[in-house]
Amino acid sequence: MPHHYTKDIEETFYWCKTCGRTTVHRVNNCRLQHCLEHGPKVNERGENKKQQQQREQRERDQQNPKLF
Repeated sequence: MPHHYTKDIEETFYWCKTCGRTTVHRVNNCRLQHCLEHGPKVNERGENKKQQQQREQRERDQQNPKLF
């Protein structure tokens, strides 16, 4: 059964299976999320590399629309 936390908690210590020790984990919507030491590779907007490249391409296309 997953742990549930109160809404004011953002991070907590929990056993990480990948690291093999107790590490800091993120808490989101009262649910335990990934370990902060090896969590998903995302930027400050929460995008991975592929999503970031797609957004940048859309922004470039809006600035320089194609002629045909």
